[in-house]
Amino acid sequence: MDPVTELLGPRGRVAAIAHVIRSPHGTVWEWKRNASIPHWRRPAVLEGVRQLRITPSPEVIAYLAAVEAE
Repeated sequence: MDPVTELLGPRGRVAAIAHVIRSPHGTVWEWKRNASIPHWRRPAVLEGVRQLRITPSPEVIAYLAAVEAE
């Protein structure tokens, strides 16, 4: 499973992340649908994950920590 689907897949996760990072729900849903989070939003998502006390896999953490454009 790709890191974005793993992170945003569980029920309610899109809404929770969107709320914490103050991004429109539809934007975060598009990230899930495209299996890609823009590199410039990854630090905010990583911080949101910490605030929500989500325990992501090492692969998800590595993906979110990679802030350079792919």
